[in-house]
Amino acid sequence: MIAKRTAQLTIKAVKVTVKATIATVKAIIAATKAIISAIVAGGWVAVVIILVIALIGGFVAAIFNSDGDADYDTSQIPNSEIVLVAKAQIGNEGGDKFWKWYGFEEHVHWCACFVSWCANECGYIDKGIIPKFAGCVNGIEWFKEKEQWHDRGESYYPIVGDIIFFDWKDENGNQDGTSDHVGIVTRTDITNRNIYTIEGNTSNKCAERMYSFDDVQVMGYGSPKYE
Repeated sequence: MIAKRTAQLTIKAVKVTVKATIATVKAIIAATKAIISAIVAGGWVAVVIILVIALIGGFVAAIFNSDGDADYDTSQIPNSEIVLVAKAQIGNEGGDKFWKWYGFEEHVHWCACFVSWCANECGYIDKGIIPKFAGCVNGIEWFKEKEQWHDRGESYYPIVGDIIFFDWKDENGNQDGTSDHVGIVTRTDITNRNIYTIEGNTSNKCAERMYSFDDVQVMGYGSPKYE
């Protein structure tokens, strides 16, 4: 199942690269036509300006596909194993398998248990890549001790496999500075500044969610050093 999904992600990444290549070729053709016209008119300054614009356009096209979407960038694929494990749990309600696995005998807030369970399925807990934690605060402390923590807004762009922590607003719109929830980053859209996640204990089930990079309820990210 994981191998099949990884292959699908690889194919998607190839499609992104092909689209970027096509966009770059189109930009080069357009720039060439403009250069020829400028040379004919004797406008060498215009030629230099057009060359600079063409180089910038080619660089941008190489980063994003023609739709401006950076989903499943090839550099993110090596971190996708935990995402594939999490995706297989979408729809689970109640989270019994996760909090019971952790060792609890009755229902608890199980978002961190879910992340820990997924990490364990990948062998990441034994390897010291992701901690086993049931409390979000403990998870943040671990990543900070490992110097693998990034606050929201410090010019860090989350990638696939990052562990995202939240501080929810209360009914009055206030936050207490303590993490209440945690999930797994599944993909990012840098162009539109959106983050996509899979979370446990979101409305008491496993589900996909989307947030803005600038959402103040996002505290920050634990960025595991995957092998």
